Amino acid sequence: MRLLIAACFILLFAFVQHHLAAQTLQLRFTSSDQIILNPERGLYDVEVTGMVVGRITPYQRLDLAELRKIRQSCTLLFRYFGLKEWRTSELPLHILQNISDDFAAIRSAGLKCIPRFTYSAEIGEPDATLPIILRHIDQLRPILRQNKDVIAVLQAGFIGAWGEWHNSTSGNMALENRRAVLMRLLEAMPTDRMLQVRTPWHKQEVLSLRFDTSAAITAAQAFSGSAVARIGHHNDCFLADASDMGTYWHNGAIDTAGAKAYLRLDNRFAPMGGETCQLSEYSLCPIALSEMKRLRWSFLNRGYNEKVIGGFTVGGCMTEIERRLGYRISALSGEVSSATAQRGSLQFRLRLTNSGWASPFNRRAVELVMRNRSDGKTFRAGLSADPRFWLTGDTVSIDASVGVPVSMASGLYSLFLHLADPEPLLHNRPEYSLRLANDNVWDSTTGWNRLADSILIDPSASGSVYNGTTWFEPISRTSGSAAPSLFGLLQNYPNPFNSSTTISFVNSEAGKVTLRVFDLSGKRVATLYNDSLPSSPLPYTLEWDASRFASGVYVVQLTSIPANGAPSLFDARKILHVK
Repeated sequence: MRLLIAACFILLFAFVQHHLAAQTLQLRFTSSDQIILNPERGLYDVEVTGMVVGRITPYQRLDLAELRKIRQSCTLLFRYFGLKEWRTSELPLHILQNISDDFAAIRSAGLKCIPRFTYSAEIGEPDATLPIILRHIDQLRPILRQNKDVIAVLQAGFIGAWGEWHNSTSGNMALENRRAVLMRLLEAMPTDRMLQVRTPWHKQEVLSLRFDTSAAITAAQAFSGSAVARIGHHNDCFLADASDMGTYWHNGAIDTAGAKAYLRLDNRFAPMGGETCQLSEYSLCPIALSEMKRLRWSFLNRGYNEKVIGGFTVGGCMTEIERRLGYRISALSGEVSSATAQRGSLQFRLRLTNSGWASPFNRRAVELVMRNRSDGKTFRAGLSADPRFWLTGDTVSIDASVGVPVSMASGLYSLFLHLADPEPLLHNRPEYSLRLANDNVWDSTTGWNRLADSILIDPSASGSVYNGTTWFEPISRTSGSAAPSLFGLLQNYPNPFNSSTTISFVNSEAGKVTLRVFDLSGKRVATLYNDSLPSSPLPYTLEWDASRFASGVYVVQLTSIPANGAPSLFDARKILHVK
């Protein structure tokens, strides 16, 4: 009898295992050796304005046709904004307009930008005084915030020759000056965007960190919005000599080993990139590959130094450099439910590895997309995975259980992974989506990575009713569009709010813009902006920190005096502060 019962259990177990196997589709992938032009990584091109040595030149706006040619071979543009002409005065409205238009052209071309603002094109040329620098940062603040979607990372700039924080003629090498500039830049940029400084010492000294590995960003600090978490590094004399031309100097001495040990840890969660500057015994391929891997490089100037870059090509390592700069994510294997009923759940697992030298340093959406093979209707589910923590050499797993709504008609579906840019204007643009380093997965028209083609939605499929919170939702494939050309305040977010809120507005006519906050008695409690702004179809955003104010209703007032002499414009909106 016991033998009979045991035999029944064995048969039942075998049946269940067979049934489960029949309901699961195994996903298999082939890795690719192709050089992939993924966003925010790789070789970058350089476009310069106002940086002619020894003289002042007119502002040269970016040419959209040229940018589109650049986008065919790289995804990043380094933009030098030379400000020599305004070393002693504020930036005029037409220059702010040119800068704003340049960012718009970068967006149209499908590129991301690494901006640097500077007053000096060589050692010995003057930079600006601290008050002028801070005034310029304040003027640029709304433009930087408005265009954060196409700013990969902002380099600190402003101080000294080439904005590299050395050889300042205006006393800006003083610690208090450097600290003031860096803090003002952190305030000017949204908290989800990072800055880069020229040497590890600049970050450590300004933030009063220890000069050792204990100062490196930890996993708990990463992407928290704190100053420590938001500052990365650029090296503009990589491989030039044993200390990279003083890059590893601090506190009166060179400590190459200590600085590199710190950088290796800090760069797990902060961007590293830059350029070479001269041939040396250190710029040979074996050392270059070893150092880029060790220090987790994400991007490199492809045009300078020409001899060093040419040496990488002759030495046979350029292909690997192009392939492995930044992140390189490939799928290894996975499983997904082969059949699911409406109100049931799709069970999903995907194993990935990162063979690049770094990881993504800006937020990226991770989404599953299901497309009906008959009518093309698509559904999307956002997952909680964060690619910024997919470190080099790691193998990670995306595990998800996603509800299938009744609106998903029965039939066969294709399954995709969409690693999208989360910014609204870029989310549906394929050139801003992350492509897996696998053969036969990339859909260039959508920016999705194809995982499977035979997922069945079937009312008769087995399984329990889904009771989770992540569901597939219908989507349309319309691209994000700019805000309409108009003037006025948009809804603040959040509202009601506790402590702080983001206030957005559109200013379609260039001119003097004032943004103020009043309480209900009519008393002005804050002036958030009172300056010139260029015209733009995109919203400007500013933050109001109301933590020291009482709970209650406040009134935001926006006024504009157009530069073209048109009548003044006015708008107001109530917002609610709740502590």
